[in-house]
Amino acid sequence: MMPKSCTCQSLHRQVEQFCCRRLFDVLVSAADYRTVGLLTFFADQWIKWSTLYRNRQVQNQVQVKR
Repeated sequence: MMPKSCTCQSLHRQVEQFCCRRLFDVLVSAADYRTVGLLTFFADQWIKWSTLYRNRQVQNQVQVKR
């Protein structure tokens, strides 16, 4: 004869895992397009600022050479 607590705990764990998985799926699907937009935005910002910084460094080097 199996103790009831064991079956309850295992069932609870299964339900918990299922709920967590479903919640994760929903969050991922909802966040997909937002994440893509954010990533592209940050990539654009990074490219813009890195090119600005590089251009500034080049200008500084040119000024020093003169």
